[in-house]
Amino acid sequence: IGHSAKVGDFSFVSTNSTLCGSVQLGKSSYVGVNSAIKENVVVAANTLIGMGALITKDIVEEGKTYLAGVNKVRS
Repeated sequence: IGHSAKVGDFSFVSTNSTLCGSVQLGKSSYVGVNSAIKENVVVAANTLIGMGALITKDIVEEGKTYLAGVNKVRS
C-alpha cells in the first residue's frame, strides 16, 4: 500500500495486490489477489476488483465488479 493511500472501513486488500500512492479505496470494497490500482485513482464504495485486475482510471459508480481481461463492467 503506497504513500498517502486510504483504505475505507470494512474494505479488504488481498495478498500480492498493489495500491499505488494516493489511492482512495471506498468502504466495503474488495481487491482480489495480484491486482493493482495505479496512483491517484479513486475507487467508489462497494466495488469488487477481481483477481489480477489492473485499475488505471477512477471508479465513480458504487457496487460495480471489475475483472481482469474483461472490457465490460458488470453490476
